[in-house]
Amino acid sequence: MTAPTERVSRPLIGIATYRRPELLAALLRSLGRSVGTARPRIVVVDNDPAGSAAGVAPAAGYPHEYHHEPAPGIAAARNRVLSLLHDDEDAVIFVDDDEVVDPGWYTALVDASRGADVVSGPVVARYGPGLPRWVVRGRFFDRDRQASGTPTRHPATNNVLVRVAALRRLRGEWFREDFSSTGGSDTELFDRLRRDGARLVWCDDAVVREDVPASRATARWLWRRNVRLGNVTSRVRLAGTPRPLRVLLGAGRMGAGTVLSALDLVRRGHLTRVRATHVPKGWGMVQAALGVHVEEYRR
Repeated sequence: MTAPTERVSRPLIGIATYRRPELLAALLRSLGRSVGTARPRIVVVDNDPAGSAAGVAPAAGYPHEYHHEPAPGIAAARNRVLSLLHDDEDAVIFVDDDEVVDPGWYTALVDASRGADVVSGPVVARYGPGLPRWVVRGRFFDRDRQASGTPTRHPATNNVLVRVAALRRLRGEWFREDFSSTGGSDTELFDRLRRDGARLVWCDDAVVREDVPASRATARWLWRRNVRLGNVTSRVRLAGTPRPLRVLLGAGRMGAGTVLSALDLVRRGHLTRVRATHVPKGWGMVQAALGVHVEEYRR
């Protein structure tokens, strides 16, 4: 696949939402500040059966399109966004409904599309007051960042631009709905694009921000989320690997995480995300090898 040389000119911004009308309004306000006079088309796909996002005002400063997707699951909502692309739109930008974008986000993301099929950027966690000290010290909601222009390691639909030309090569097989209840349909789609020869790059200046809710700042929530991440990673990237090896890799990751976490406790006095999460992720990999899928989003 030959990498495109031109900057995308007519992107669509797509937002899949589920029962977060207040957060959606905040996202739309930030989008309006970021896009400025460019004013790309914004579509909101509401996956709530009750249509809770229908009454959200056009907070971006210009109207957005509202669409209701009754089929449950994030994959169905994302696919609905793609089905709404116009013939003259050359890219789709996905952001999550619980984020806000920085003022320079839109320009940075679009400018980085020169020479790339997929551009992703950082999601920066904002730790508010009242969160457990161990969560903040360990930076458990931080995400990895990298230098702009380098190949993206883990693209996701929380902050990404995808060229329509790259999506067309998938021949309508977009986000797989068998990942709807487990999450990871975006991981699987980007893995297919990478194997197809698409160029996936990082733009560290295209920043979105996400508040850490107190309901998630618990050991139980973090354990389940990271088990699910390891589970999905194994399903997607180790699908052709023999089961015994997949179990061994998962168990090895759990062992390494245990040792590294013990070292953190001795040297730092607290656990850290980059080391402690190897344990639940390894367990998720073992479960996937045994045919168990972690359904975090099951309704």
